[in-house]
Amino acid sequence: MNDPMQTYNMIINVGIDKIPFPKHVTRTAQSLIKALCKESPAERLGYQRGGIVDIKKHKWFQGFDWDGLRNQTLTPPIIPVIKGPTDTSNFDRYSAENDVPPDETSNWDCDF
Repeated sequence: MNDPMQTYNMIINVGIDKIPFPKHVTRTAQSLIKALCKESPAERLGYQRGGIVDIKKHKWFQGFDWDGLRNQTLTPPIIPVIKGPTDTSNFDRYSAENDVPPDETSNWDCDF
């Protein structure tokens, strides 16, 4: 699914356990995503007694250098080439939106 809202609505209406994942998403990654997206917040990974430690101990993060992240000593997976302070070549390009939203005239705030 390429539409995030479609995915969101499917999770809400069907439940995370019935969402099909693309083949390239590993079982471990699926397990993490499902644990973070439980319908009931009390059941979500990170909400229980262990808190954030439960997330950090999840198998998907096995071998991850949390101390390196905290100390800002990790080598980033991608180091972008930046040609100058106004270089935007690393960002996607979008066409300008010329649609101007209509004025709000319901007077909902007239008593403020």
